[in-house]
Amino acid sequence: MKNNITKYVVIIILAGVLINAAGFILFGTLGDWSQKKFIDSDASAYYLLAKNILAGHGFSLADSVPYLPSRFRVPAYPLFMAGILAVFGNIFAVLALQEILSIINAVILFFLLKNLLKKELLAFTLSILFLLDPLVFRYENGLMTETLLIFFLLLAIYFFVKYLSSERLKYIGFSAIFLGCAALTKPIIQFLPWIFSAAIIFWGVRRGVLRKSLTAVLVLIVVFFSVLSPWLIRNKIQFGNTHLSSNDWYNIYYVNTAAVLAVEQGKNWMTVQEELIRETPPLKYSRELDYFGVPVSSELAGRAVGVCLKYPWSVVRVAITGTLRFFIDEGGQDLGYALSPNSIKTVGLGTLISRGEYIKAVSELFSRRPVVLIPMILFKIVWLALLFFIFYGLWHARREADSRQKLIIFLSVAIVLYFAVLSVPNTEARTRMPAIPFFMILAGYGVKDFVERKGYLNNKNG
Repeated sequence: MKNNITKYVVIIILAGVLINAAGFILFGTLGDWSQKKFIDSDASAYYLLAKNILAGHGFSLADSVPYLPSRFRVPAYPLFMAGILAVFGNIFAVLALQEILSIINAVILFFLLKNLLKKELLAFTLSILFLLDPLVFRYENGLMTETLLIFFLLLAIYFFVKYLSSERLKYIGFSAIFLGCAALTKPIIQFLPWIFSAAIIFWGVRRGVLRKSLTAVLVLIVVFFSVLSPWLIRNKIQFGNTHLSSNDWYNIYYVNTAAVLAVEQGKNWMTVQEELIRETPPLKYSRELDYFGVPVSSELAGRAVGVCLKYPWSVVRVAITGTLRFFIDEGGQDLGYALSPNSIKTVGLGTLISRGEYIKAVSELFSRRPVVLIPMILFKIVWLALLFFIFYGLWHARREADSRQKLIIFLSVAIVLYFAVLSVPNTEARTRMPAIPFFMILAGYGVKDFVERKGYLNNKNG
């Protein structure tokens, strides 16, 4: 058995090296190995933060004096990048270490799935599919938070599963530490501990150890906020409150409201977003996005609520469109555009509204680089197969799963829905990337149930 595990881990590592090296070379070649190819969109903000940290200017998004402090981004990824830049001085080192981290993620996922499914071959197969996932492949080759975020999430769920097996509080503590690190990587994570807490209480009620489970919840919450506390205290001192990030008000108005108005006006989402930014008085909007004090935040929130009340059906349409794309779009399209010449932009929410613009963009993609059609079709087929097994497993788990399996399925479904709800209407495929490990867990249960019913897997290592 140990020989099998070692064999699978070695193959995962070798496959990851080959896949990631191919991606690194491919993205570098398309960008003529220019650093600018990798420093665009959100990446430019992370890179600027890292540079300012190294230069002694603090955690600032400013590119000149007085280097005002920022809380629009959270600190984990800029610090991760700054540490690598301090040693190697080149963003390609950051990308290379992200490639290594992605392989580590696949190995952690293998051990997690092996523990849950008790099927080494199935755990191995899903881990390879994780490495081949178009979003994983795409964003490990960019200066983005997702690879580091998945690393922390995988460790959090890994130690949570260890807690379920042993009920030792130290594993809940480890899980909370990595949940805290994940929240400091991307603020969307900040409410996940409450889902974990609900799962712990459910487990305690089912096993008749509610008091012990409440203790575990207390440990989870205390440790989680202990990890966040230095950043929250810093924000209290600098900005007068303990908000994790000022990103929320930006998203509420300049993302959510823009999406609703784009539907109502029949415009591209990004066009409407730019119009809203231009309409905001200059003194109330800055590149740092940290002048959003209570009055301004209340004003933006009021505008957002007003738009939602005025156009309720457009709100519903945006929610339905975003949710459907979260579950249907596997990210092959994003990868295809990323590998296309002249940096053709990903088709976003606005083009889902304008069917003609969507067709035009896709036609342009295929005419410039028709070879991307093949992997995009394969990615879609694989994802639809995984989606089938997810629903198959959920259907049969209603009555036949044991308590531990039901809890893991409940937790995975809750986390997937959590990301789906909070990602709407920002429907870029990468917003679903943190949910990929949980999709794999759910698909794993479905595949296991399916093949065992058909008699294909009859042994522990099948």
